[in-house]
Amino acid sequence: MEPPALLLWLLVSRLGARTCGQGVAASRPRSAPFLNNSLFAGALYRHLQARTPGHNVLFSPLGAALPLTLLGLLAAPEPRAQLLRGLGWVRVGAPMGDADLATYSRPLHALLAPGCGPQTRTRTRSALFVDQRRFLRPHFVQVAASLFLMDVVPVSLSGYDAARGQVGAYLSERPYGGLGLSVRMLIRAVSPDWAFHLANYAAFAGKWQFLFNSSHTESHPFWLTEESMVMVPTMQRLGDFQIKRDQHLHSHILRLPFSCGAFAIFILPDSGHFKEAELAVMADPLSMSTQSLPRSRYRLFLPKFSLNGTAQMDQLLPAVGISEIFRHRMGIRGISVQTSPMRLFKVAHGAGLAIEEDGVQVEDLSYLENQAGLSFPLIHFNRPFLVMVLEETNTNVLFLGKLMNPLVGTASWEQST
Repeated sequence: MEPPALLLWLLVSRLGARTCGQGVAASRPRSAPFLNNSLFAGALYRHLQARTPGHNVLFSPLGAALPLTLLGLLAAPEPRAQLLRGLGWVRVGAPMGDADLATYSRPLHALLAPGCGPQTRTRTRSALFVDQRRFLRPHFVQVAASLFLMDVVPVSLSGYDAARGQVGAYLSERPYGGLGLSVRMLIRAVSPDWAFHLANYAAFAGKWQFLFNSSHTESHPFWLTEESMVMVPTMQRLGDFQIKRDQHLHSHILRLPFSCGAFAIFILPDSGHFKEAELAVMADPLSMSTQSLPRSRYRLFLPKFSLNGTAQMDQLLPAVGISEIFRHRMGIRGISVQTSPMRLFKVAHGAGLAIEEDGVQVEDLSYLENQAGLSFPLIHFNRPFLVMVLEETNTNVLFLGKLMNPLVGTASWEQST
Protein backbone atom coordinates (compact mmCIF):
# COMPACT_ATOMS: atom_id res chain seq x y z
CA MET A 1 0.00 0.00 0.00
CA GLU A 2 1.51 3.30 -1.01
CA PRO A 3 2.12 5.79 1.77
CA PRO A 4 -0.61 8.32 2.34
CA ALA A 5 -0.07 11.80 0.99
CA LEU A 6 -2.20 14.85 1.38
CA LEU A 7 -4.08 16.88 -1.18
CA LEU A 8 -2.55 20.32 -0.87
CA TRP A 9 -3.86 23.21 -2.63
CA LEU A 10 -1.57 26.13 -2.12
CA LEU A 11 -2.84 29.56 -2.99
CA VAL A 12 -0.52 32.54 -2.58
CA SER A 13 -2.33 35.80 -1.69
CA ARG A 14 -2.00 38.86 0.50
CA LEU A 15 1.12 39.40 2.51
CA GLY A 16 0.98 40.41 6.12
CA ALA A 17 3.98 40.11 8.37
CA ARG A 18 3.04 38.08 11.44
CA THR A 19 4.91 36.07 13.99
CA CYS A 20 4.23 32.72 15.53
CA GLY A 21 6.88 32.13 18.18
CA GLN A 22 5.06 29.19 19.73
CA GLY A 23 6.85 25.89 19.92
CA VAL A 24 10.08 27.17 18.35
CA ALA A 25 13.07 25.32 19.69
CA ALA A 26 16.29 27.02 20.69
CA SER A 27 18.59 27.17 17.66
CA ARG A 28 22.23 26.23 17.59
CA PRO A 29 24.65 28.71 15.97
CA ARG A 30 25.01 28.45 12.21
CA SER A 31 25.04 30.72 9.17
CA ALA A 32 21.51 31.84 8.38
CA PRO A 33 20.09 30.71 5.02
CA PHE A 34 19.31 33.38 2.45
CA LEU A 35 17.52 33.42 -0.87
CA ASN A 36 19.04 34.07 -4.30
CA ASN A 37 16.27 33.14 -6.71
CA SER A 38 17.64 34.46 -10.01
CA LEU A 39 18.41 31.05 -11.55
CA PHE A 40 15.07 29.62 -10.36
CA ALA A 41 13.26 32.58 -11.95
CA GLY A 42 15.15 32.23 -15.23
CA ALA A 43 14.53 28.49 -15.45
CA LEU A 44 10.81 28.91 -14.77
CA TYR A 45 10.56 31.61 -17.41
CA ARG A 46 12.32 29.39 -19.96
CA HIS A 47 9.79 26.58 -19.62
CA LEU A 48 6.73 28.81 -19.22
CA GLN A 49 7.43 30.89 -22.33
CA ALA A 50 8.08 27.69 -24.31
CA ARG A 51 4.54 26.56 -23.47
CA THR A 52 2.99 29.93 -24.34
CA PRO A 53 4.87 31.23 -27.41
CA GLY A 54 3.74 34.66 -28.55
CA HIS A 55 1.60 35.25 -25.44
CA ASN A 56 1.90 37.36 -22.31
CA VAL A 57 3.74 35.76 -19.39
CA LEU A 58 3.77 36.69 -15.70
CA PHE A 59 4.69 34.80 -12.54
CA SER A 60 6.16 35.47 -9.10
CA PRO A 61 9.12 33.24 -8.19
CA LEU A 62 9.22 34.79 -4.73
CA GLY A 63 5.51 34.22 -4.13
CA ALA A 64 5.80 30.58 -5.16
CA ALA A 65 8.77 30.07 -2.83
CA LEU A 66 6.83 30.84 0.35
CA PRO A 67 4.55 27.74 0.49
CA LEU A 68 7.07 25.45 -1.19
CA THR A 69 9.66 26.35 1.44
CA LEU A 70 7.29 25.25 4.21
CA LEU A 71 6.67 21.92 2.48
CA GLY A 72 10.39 21.40 2.02
CA LEU A 73 11.06 21.93 5.70
CA LEU A 74 8.61 19.12 6.52
CA ALA A 75 10.20 16.65 4.11
CA ALA A 76 12.84 13.93 4.28
CA PRO A 77 16.47 15.20 4.10
CA GLU A 78 17.35 14.43 0.46
CA PRO A 79 14.21 15.79 -1.24
CA ARG A 80 14.23 18.64 1.27
CA ALA A 81 17.65 19.77 0.08
CA GLN A 82 16.64 19.41 -3.59
CA LEU A 83 13.57 21.57 -3.15
CA LEU A 84 15.17 24.32 -1.06
CA ARG A 85 18.24 24.63 -3.27
CA GLY A 86 16.06 24.56 -6.37
CA LEU A 87 14.12 27.55 -5.05
CA GLY A 88 17.39 29.42 -4.59
CA TRP A 89 18.10 28.93 -0.88
CA VAL A 90 21.78 29.18 0.02
CA ARG A 91 23.37 27.65 3.15
CA VAL A 92 20.77 24.92 3.45
CA GLY A 93 21.74 23.00 6.58
CA ALA A 94 20.55 19.96 8.46
CA PRO A 95 16.92 20.06 9.69
CA MET A 96 16.45 21.80 13.03
CA GLY A 97 12.77 21.22 13.64
CA ASP A 98 10.54 24.21 14.42
CA ALA A 99 13.52 26.55 14.59
CA ASP A 100 13.91 26.21 10.82
CA LEU A 101 10.40 27.50 10.21
CA ALA A 102 11.12 30.94 11.66
CA THR A 103 14.67 30.97 10.23
CA TYR A 104 13.33 30.56 6.70
CA SER A 105 10.16 32.62 7.01
CA ARG A 106 11.88 35.80 8.27
CA PRO A 107 13.88 36.53 5.08
CA LEU A 108 10.84 35.74 2.94
CA HIS A 109 8.73 38.25 4.85
CA ALA A 110 11.50 40.82 4.51
CA LEU A 111 11.52 40.35 0.74
CA LEU A 112 7.76 40.56 0.43
CA ALA A 113 7.71 43.90 2.28
CA PRO A 114 11.15 45.43 1.60
CA GLY A 115 11.43 47.97 4.38
CA CYS A 116 8.89 50.66 3.52
CA GLY A 117 5.52 49.59 4.82
CA PRO A 118 2.48 49.41 2.55
CA GLN A 119 3.91 51.57 -0.26
CA THR A 120 5.86 48.70 -1.81
CA ARG A 121 4.66 45.21 -1.05
CA THR A 122 3.96 41.82 -2.55
CA ARG A 123 0.62 40.67 -1.22
CA THR A 124 0.49 36.91 -1.02
CA ARG A 125 -1.47 34.16 0.68
CA SER A 126 -1.60 30.37 0.53
CA ALA A 127 -4.38 27.84 1.01
CA LEU A 128 -3.77 24.18 1.71
CA PHE A 129 -6.71 21.94 0.82
CA VAL A 130 -6.58 18.78 2.90
CA ASP A 131 -8.85 15.76 2.79
CA GLN A 132 -11.27 16.06 5.69
CA ARG A 133 -10.51 12.43 6.59
CA ARG A 134 -7.18 13.74 7.85
CA PHE A 135 -6.99 15.12 11.39
CA LEU A 136 -4.90 18.29 11.23
CA ARG A 137 -2.29 19.17 13.83
CA PRO A 138 -3.35 22.51 15.43
CA HIS A 139 0.29 23.58 15.73
CA PHE A 140 0.84 23.13 11.98
CA VAL A 141 -2.31 25.12 11.17
CA GLN A 142 -1.08 27.96 13.40
CA VAL A 143 2.48 27.99 12.03
CA ALA A 144 1.30 27.76 8.42
CA ALA A 145 -0.89 30.83 8.88
CA SER A 146 1.44 32.98 10.97
CA LEU A 147 4.83 32.24 9.39
CA PHE A 148 3.97 31.18 5.84
CA LEU A 149 0.64 32.96 5.18
CA MET A 150 -1.14 29.71 4.40
CA ASP A 151 -4.74 28.78 5.16
CA VAL A 152 -5.32 25.07 5.78
CA VAL A 153 -8.77 24.12 4.49
CA PRO A 154 -10.32 20.64 4.97
CA VAL A 155 -12.42 19.53 1.98
CA SER A 156 -14.12 16.34 0.87
CA LEU A 157 -11.68 14.85 -1.62
CA SER A 158 -13.41 11.49 -1.78
CA GLY A 159 -16.09 12.93 -4.10
CA TYR A 160 -15.30 14.83 -7.29
CA ASP A 161 -18.36 17.09 -7.30
CA ALA A 162 -18.08 17.86 -3.59
CA ALA A 163 -14.39 18.72 -3.88
CA ARG A 164 -14.95 21.02 -6.85
CA GLY A 165 -17.84 22.73 -5.10
CA GLN A 166 -15.98 23.35 -1.85
CA VAL A 167 -12.79 24.56 -3.53
CA GLY A 168 -14.73 26.72 -5.97
CA ALA A 169 -16.67 28.35 -3.13
CA TYR A 170 -13.44 29.10 -1.29
CA LEU A 171 -11.88 30.72 -4.37
CA SER A 172 -14.90 32.82 -5.24
CA GLU A 173 -14.84 34.53 -1.84
CA ARG A 174 -11.18 35.56 -2.16
CA PRO A 175 -8.88 37.31 -4.67
CA TYR A 176 -7.64 34.08 -6.28
CA GLY A 177 -10.34 33.88 -8.92
CA GLY A 178 -9.66 37.45 -10.02
CA LEU A 179 -6.18 36.38 -11.11
CA GLY A 180 -7.58 33.58 -13.25
CA LEU A 181 -6.96 30.56 -11.01
CA SER A 182 -9.57 27.89 -11.76
CA VAL A 183 -10.82 24.85 -9.90
CA ARG A 184 -9.96 22.57 -12.82
CA MET A 185 -6.26 23.46 -12.44
CA LEU A 186 -6.34 21.59 -9.12
CA ILE A 187 -9.27 19.19 -8.97
CA ARG A 188 -9.54 16.98 -12.07
CA ALA A 189 -10.72 13.72 -10.51
CA VAL A 190 -11.34 12.07 -7.14
CA SER A 191 -8.15 12.41 -5.13
CA PRO A 192 -6.83 9.97 -2.52
CA ASP A 193 -6.41 11.23 1.04
CA TRP A 194 -2.61 11.11 0.68
CA ALA A 195 -2.51 13.69 -2.12
CA PHE A 196 -2.64 17.46 -1.70
CA HIS A 197 -3.08 20.22 -4.27
CA LEU A 198 -1.28 23.53 -4.20
CA ALA A 199 -2.34 26.84 -5.68
CA ASN A 200 -0.76 30.21 -4.99
CA TYR A 201 -1.06 33.84 -5.97
CA ALA A 202 0.99 36.99 -5.49
CA ALA A 203 0.04 40.55 -6.41
CA PHE A 204 2.41 43.52 -6.42
CA ALA A 205 1.44 46.87 -4.93
CA GLY A 206 3.92 49.70 -5.40
CA LYS A 207 4.17 53.40 -6.19
CA TRP A 208 6.88 54.90 -8.35
CA GLN A 209 9.46 57.19 -6.80
CA PHE A 210 8.38 59.82 -9.34
CA LEU A 211 4.80 59.86 -10.53
CA PHE A 212 3.50 60.05 -14.08
CA ASN A 213 1.02 62.88 -14.55
CA SER A 214 -2.26 61.10 -15.40
CA SER A 215 -3.41 64.09 -17.47
CA HIS A 216 -0.57 63.29 -19.88
CA THR A 217 -1.70 59.69 -20.40
CA GLU A 218 -2.95 59.35 -23.96
CA SER A 219 -3.81 56.62 -26.43
CA HIS A 220 -0.83 55.55 -28.55
CA PRO A 221 -0.16 52.64 -30.94
CA PHE A 222 1.44 49.44 -29.64
CA TRP A 223 2.84 47.28 -32.43
CA LEU A 224 2.06 43.60 -31.89
CA THR A 225 3.94 42.77 -35.10
CA GLU A 226 5.41 44.93 -37.85
CA GLU A 227 2.02 44.82 -39.59
CA SER A 228 -0.44 44.78 -36.66
CA MET A 229 -1.01 47.30 -33.90
CA VAL A 230 -3.52 48.20 -31.16
CA MET A 231 -4.19 51.50 -29.42
CA VAL A 232 -3.36 51.49 -25.69
CA PRO A 233 -3.30 54.10 -22.89
CA THR A 234 0.30 55.27 -22.63
CA MET A 235 1.89 57.19 -19.78
CA GLN A 236 4.61 59.73 -20.47
CA ARG A 237 7.13 61.65 -18.44
CA LEU A 238 10.17 63.83 -19.06
CA GLY A 239 13.01 63.14 -16.65
CA ASP A 240 16.43 61.74 -15.91
CA PHE A 241 16.25 57.98 -16.33
CA GLN A 242 18.66 55.10 -15.85
CA ILE A 243 18.67 53.77 -19.37
CA LYS A 244 21.15 51.99 -21.61
CA ARG A 245 21.38 50.78 -25.15
CA ASP A 246 22.68 47.18 -25.12
CA GLN A 247 24.14 46.51 -28.55
CA HIS A 248 24.63 42.80 -27.86
CA LEU A 249 20.94 42.31 -27.04
CA HIS A 250 19.72 44.87 -29.61
CA SER A 251 17.66 46.32 -26.77
CA HIS A 252 17.12 49.33 -24.53
CA ILE A 253 17.20 48.56 -20.80
CA LEU A 254 15.35 50.90 -18.43
CA ARG A 255 15.42 50.88 -14.63
CA LEU A 256 12.54 52.62 -12.82
CA PRO A 257 12.65 52.81 -9.00
CA PHE A 258 9.60 52.38 -6.83
CA SER A 259 9.26 54.60 -3.76
CA CYS A 260 11.50 52.33 -1.71
CA GLY A 261 12.79 48.80 -1.52
CA ALA A 262 12.15 47.67 -5.11
CA PHE A 263 12.61 48.64 -8.74
CA ALA A 264 11.42 47.57 -12.18
CA ILE A 265 13.53 46.62 -15.18
CA PHE A 266 12.00 47.03 -18.65
CA ILE A 267 13.82 45.49 -21.64
CA LEU A 268 12.72 46.78 -25.04
CA PRO A 269 14.18 44.68 -27.90
CA ASP A 270 14.40 45.98 -31.43
CA SER A 271 11.90 44.52 -33.90
CA GLY A 272 13.01 41.03 -34.84
CA HIS A 273 15.39 40.69 -31.87
CA PHE A 274 13.06 39.66 -29.04
CA LYS A 275 14.63 36.22 -28.76
CA GLU A 276 18.10 37.57 -27.89
CA ALA A 277 16.69 39.45 -24.89
CA GLU A 278 14.65 36.43 -23.80
CA LEU A 279 17.71 34.17 -23.90
CA ALA A 280 19.62 36.59 -21.66
CA VAL A 281 16.78 36.67 -19.14
CA MET A 282 16.48 32.88 -19.19
CA ALA A 283 20.21 32.49 -18.54
CA ASP A 284 20.25 34.84 -15.55
CA PRO A 285 17.72 37.64 -14.86
CA LEU A 286 20.13 39.11 -12.32
CA SER A 287 22.55 40.07 -15.09
CA MET A 288 19.94 42.53 -16.38
CA SER A 289 19.57 44.24 -13.01
CA THR A 290 23.27 44.56 -12.21
CA GLN A 291 24.26 46.34 -15.41
CA SER A 292 25.56 49.87 -15.06
CA LEU A 293 22.78 52.11 -16.35
CA PRO A 294 23.83 55.75 -16.75
CA ARG A 295 21.36 58.55 -16.20
CA SER A 296 20.16 60.28 -19.33
CA ARG A 297 17.41 62.79 -20.06
CA TYR A 298 14.54 61.28 -22.05
CA ARG A 299 10.87 61.65 -22.68
CA LEU A 300 9.56 58.22 -21.74
CA PHE A 301 6.40 56.66 -23.17
CA LEU A 302 5.29 53.54 -21.25
CA PRO A 303 1.99 51.62 -21.63
CA LYS A 304 -0.38 51.61 -18.71
CA PHE A 305 -1.45 48.02 -18.25
CA SER A 306 -2.61 45.36 -15.82
CA LEU A 307 -1.31 41.84 -16.29
CA ASN A 308 -2.37 38.63 -14.57
CA GLY A 309 -0.72 35.27 -15.08
CA THR A 310 -1.59 31.71 -14.11
CA ALA A 311 0.40 28.51 -14.56
CA GLN A 312 0.12 24.79 -13.88
CA MET A 313 3.24 24.63 -11.70
CA ASP A 314 3.15 20.88 -11.10
CA GLN A 315 4.17 20.55 -14.76
CA LEU A 316 6.83 23.28 -14.59
CA LEU A 317 8.65 22.50 -11.34
CA PRO A 318 9.91 19.04 -12.41
CA ALA A 319 11.22 20.64 -15.61
CA VAL A 320 13.45 22.95 -13.52
CA GLY A 321 14.77 20.13 -11.32
CA ILE A 322 12.20 20.20 -8.49
CA SER A 323 10.56 16.78 -8.83
CA GLU A 324 10.85 14.90 -5.54
CA ILE A 325 8.08 16.93 -3.93
CA PHE A 326 5.59 15.11 -6.19
CA ARG A 327 6.79 11.63 -5.13
CA HIS A 328 6.08 9.55 -2.07
CA ARG A 329 9.72 9.58 -1.02
CA MET A 330 9.27 13.30 -0.25
CA GLY A 331 8.02 12.03 3.11
CA ILE A 332 6.13 15.16 4.25
CA ARG A 333 5.09 14.73 7.87
CA GLY A 334 3.66 16.92 10.58
CA ILE A 335 0.52 18.19 8.83
CA SER A 336 -1.94 15.66 10.25
CA VAL A 337 -2.18 13.46 13.32
CA GLN A 338 -1.79 10.42 11.08
CA THR A 339 1.91 9.57 10.94
CA SER A 340 2.06 8.31 7.36
CA PRO A 341 3.88 10.72 5.00
CA MET A 342 2.12 12.79 2.36
CA ARG A 343 3.04 14.41 -0.95
CA LEU A 344 2.09 17.21 -3.30
CA PHE A 345 -0.23 16.40 -6.21
CA LYS A 346 -1.25 19.55 -8.13
CA VAL A 347 0.04 23.14 -7.99
CA ALA A 348 -1.59 26.22 -9.50
CA HIS A 349 0.09 29.63 -9.38
CA GLY A 350 -1.32 33.09 -10.04
CA ALA A 351 0.35 36.50 -10.19
CA GLY A 352 -0.82 40.07 -10.74
CA LEU A 353 1.05 43.24 -11.74
CA ALA A 354 -0.35 46.68 -12.57
CA ILE A 355 1.77 49.42 -14.16
CA GLU A 356 0.08 52.78 -13.50
CA GLU A 357 0.86 56.47 -12.93
CA ASP A 358 0.88 56.53 -9.10
CA GLY A 359 4.03 57.85 -7.44
CA VAL A 360 5.04 59.54 -4.20
CA GLN A 361 6.59 62.74 -5.57
CA VAL A 362 7.03 64.90 -8.65
CA GLU A 363 10.50 64.91 -10.15
CA ASP A 364 12.16 68.34 -9.85
CA LEU A 365 12.67 69.63 -13.40
CA SER A 366 13.15 73.29 -12.48
CA TYR A 367 16.57 73.23 -14.10
CA LEU A 368 14.81 72.94 -17.47
CA GLU A 369 13.03 76.29 -17.12
CA ASN A 370 15.80 78.12 -18.97
CA GLN A 371 16.01 75.46 -21.69
CA ALA A 372 12.73 76.15 -23.44
CA GLY A 373 12.69 75.01 -27.02
CA LEU A 374 15.14 72.19 -26.48
CA SER A 375 14.10 68.76 -27.71
CA PHE A 376 14.89 65.55 -25.84
CA PRO A 377 15.34 62.00 -27.13
CA LEU A 378 12.23 59.82 -26.97
CA ILE A 379 11.97 56.22 -25.81
CA HIS A 380 8.71 54.48 -26.75
CA PHE A 381 7.80 51.10 -25.24
CA ASN A 382 5.44 50.61 -28.15
CA ARG A 383 6.20 46.97 -29.01
CA PRO A 384 6.60 43.72 -27.01
CA PHE A 385 8.99 43.97 -24.06
CA LEU A 386 10.12 42.10 -20.94
CA VAL A 387 9.47 43.30 -17.40
CA MET A 388 10.96 42.38 -14.02
CA VAL A 389 10.31 43.63 -10.49
CA LEU A 390 13.21 43.11 -8.07
CA GLU A 391 13.96 43.99 -4.47
CA GLU A 392 16.96 46.25 -3.90
CA THR A 393 18.94 44.56 -1.13
CA ASN A 394 19.79 41.21 -2.74
CA THR A 395 18.05 41.77 -6.11
CA ASN A 396 15.77 38.75 -5.71
CA VAL A 397 13.16 38.54 -8.46
CA LEU A 398 9.67 39.38 -7.22
CA PHE A 399 7.93 39.18 -10.62
CA LEU A 400 9.07 38.26 -14.12
CA GLY A 401 7.22 38.31 -17.42
CA LYS A 402 6.73 39.73 -20.87
CA LEU A 403 4.07 41.92 -22.41
CA MET A 404 3.16 40.91 -25.95
CA ASN A 405 -0.29 42.53 -26.03
CA PRO A 406 -1.37 45.12 -23.39
CA LEU A 407 -5.06 44.54 -24.22
CA VAL A 408 -4.90 40.87 -23.18
CA GLY A 409 -4.90 41.11 -19.39
CA THR A 410 -4.56 37.42 -18.47
CA ALA A 411 -1.66 35.16 -19.35
CA SER A 412 -2.59 31.56 -18.66
CA TRP A 413 -1.10 28.12 -19.12
CA GLU A 414 -2.53 24.92 -17.71
CA GLN A 415 -2.13 21.24 -18.46
CA SER A 416 -4.52 20.01 -21.12
CA THR A 417 -6.90 17.29 -20.05
